[in-house]
Amino acid sequence: MNITLGVPRIQEIINCAYNISSPSMTIYLEEDKRFDLDHAHKLISLLEFTTLKHISRMSEIYYDPDPDHTIIEDDKDLIWEEHDAEEKKMFSPWVLRIQIDMTLLGRKGLRLNDITDKIEAFFKERPLEIVSSIESSDPIILRIRMKNNKELSPDELTSQFHSLKKIEQYILEDLPIKGFCKKVSYRRNQVKAFGSDGVEIVGDPKGEYILETSGTDLARVLAFPYVDKMRTTTNHVMDVYKVLGVEASRESMLREISLVFQFFNISVNYRHTTLLADVITSQGKLMSISRNGINRVYTSTLRKSSFEETVEIILHAAAFAELDSLKGVTENVMMGQLCKLGTGSFDVLMDDSYFFFNSSDAEKEKISSLWKYFPDLNPVLEVDGGMEDGSDYTQMNTPYGPNTPGPNTDYLRGKTPAMGEFGAFY
Repeated sequence: MNITLGVPRIQEIINCAYNISSPSMTIYLEEDKRFDLDHAHKLISLLEFTTLKHISRMSEIYYDPDPDHTIIEDDKDLIWEEHDAEEKKMFSPWVLRIQIDMTLLGRKGLRLNDITDKIEAFFKERPLEIVSSIESSDPIILRIRMKNNKELSPDELTSQFHSLKKIEQYILEDLPIKGFCKKVSYRRNQVKAFGSDGVEIVGDPKGEYILETSGTDLARVLAFPYVDKMRTTTNHVMDVYKVLGVEASRESMLREISLVFQFFNISVNYRHTTLLADVITSQGKLMSISRNGINRVYTSTLRKSSFEETVEIILHAAAFAELDSLKGVTENVMMGQLCKLGTGSFDVLMDDSYFFFNSSDAEKEKISSLWKYFPDLNPVLEVDGGMEDGSDYTQMNTPYGPNTPGPNTDYLRGKTPAMGEFGAFY
């Protein structure tokens, strides 16, 4: 099966698209049926979309005006003289004749009554006369003629030919007889298990039969016989969400993103993809990574403006006097400050009892003993080595060699050099 990959596939996943370009399912058979080709073919016949075109040899439209007598020699055994003269006038002179292949009909697991019932059910508002041969004949003949409520004029008879052509096209190509998947194929995958003597092949050495479909409907497939409900999957994340819920859709999302990366041999830390999946499913439903998804959930104006539609969001917030409490990471990064998360969620509190100056030596020694392994952080040494109240800070030296310029020093008594003292400046 050809499936979409690369950036378009990633966009389908993170945008939670309902209509994806190449929906498909991987269907596993039950434990006792997975090595049997007959059961695989039976399941394919149930799943694959079938119309009359798939089982027909040919179709033709004949001008056969008498419903009790036909001009086709092969169909004379099918016609019975059962209409009166007035009733004959109500039938269209055009008849649609379809030849159905008996072998294909049996291979699809269909019966002739299934086909005629589908046609009659769809055209119940437009009465049709359907005459068919017995099911054991080869080919099976199906004759379809339109009925009218009145006797038609020659112009109306001509228009009925075109109407019958449209009916023929719809019956052959569009009327669903069975199934819903456009295409179903199978492959074989070897089943392995680790035994006491190493790796051993379980069951058929060629492997189990796995069906792959073009099209998806997980709810209907899980109701089919022979299907392993525990292993059957689909690449449509929204279909998984509809059937199995948000947790299953999260796992499906992670699997589909990983498949895209593996195809191109791209190594991405799983924490990135799991964080992305958690954001999409955090509200208990699937939200796309777009302006109409997660950006509608946020209440912070700055956070929303950092994603898309910056000017529109800020103008809307200004017009309605919205208040941003700056509780998230994005808002505080934009403001250049520490956010209220993790180590920034609390303030450092300091015990003032450590910093008293009139305490006794015994109390200071007791406090110092608590900091014996960290002498550089000892609050007693900080207080005792610091400045006391009333000290003359102007006479204290800086930690460097030269003195800080102060009052009555040459650095302050000097004058600005006069013009010409060191030469002229041009």
